[in-house]
Amino acid sequence: MRNPTLPLKNVLSNRFILAVFLLSSNISFSQNAGTRIDIGKISIREHEKILKPTFKSNDTLVRIAFIVYPEVDVNSYLRVLETKGKFLLEVLMTDKNIHTELFKRIYEERDITKPSSLMRTIEMHVREKMDTTPLPIKTRLFSIPISNTFANKMIDVFSKVKALKSEEIRLYNNGILFTEKFDFFDGSTYEFLINTNSKLEGFNILVGERNVYNTDPIQSADFIYQVKLENVRIINDALKGQFKESNYTIYK
Repeated sequence: MRNPTLPLKNVLSNRFILAVFLLSSNISFSQNAGTRIDIGKISIREHEKILKPTFKSNDTLVRIAFIVYPEVDVNSYLRVLETKGKFLLEVLMTDKNIHTELFKRIYEERDITKPSSLMRTIEMHVREKMDTTPLPIKTRLFSIPISNTFANKMIDVFSKVKALKSEEIRLYNNGILFTEKFDFFDGSTYEFLINTNSKLEGFNILVGERNVYNTDPIQSADFIYQVKLENVRIINDALKGQFKESNYTIYK
């Protein structure tokens, strides 16, 4: 049984630690107490730098965000920004996969370290290199003015997604949602974020997950899946210059 509340940072950290483990059969993970290395933090930090940029202006607020974390494909996100009552759709796509590029850098550092101190030395070298030499990732960023009607509809849909996911978590915690199965899995994790009390809060989903209840099934997973499809479509359309508000049924 998989806990639906698993934080995204755990997903990224676990993926990255697994990649490091596969670097060499000679890696030793034993370390002295108090010096434990959580190299997954580097992965989380690099993802957030690119996919969760902050603003210097206090006038701009991120109302909602949708972020794609694939295993090997390029990363992307969409955000709805509000500035003095006006809304902007912001779409970003990287030219390379962040996780893959970070793994490559770890692999480079592996060759200059000794196996007995590999984990600690890798973290030190990578952290220093990140501060002076960012990952070789380029981004394409598009900002598109959108109507207040479309923006508010997107916010309403994201609020519904959040409510459905919260209900799923409640059912899980009360033993009503007893298992989870996958019809298919595309290797990506998708994060929904919505501004609540001036703070972005959200959750992640895996494509293809279907929840099984020991009561009558509810359609939350199907609705969230459809929202995910529409969001990915918006990202692709915006990058092609084909974005048009009337094209997205779920936001009408």
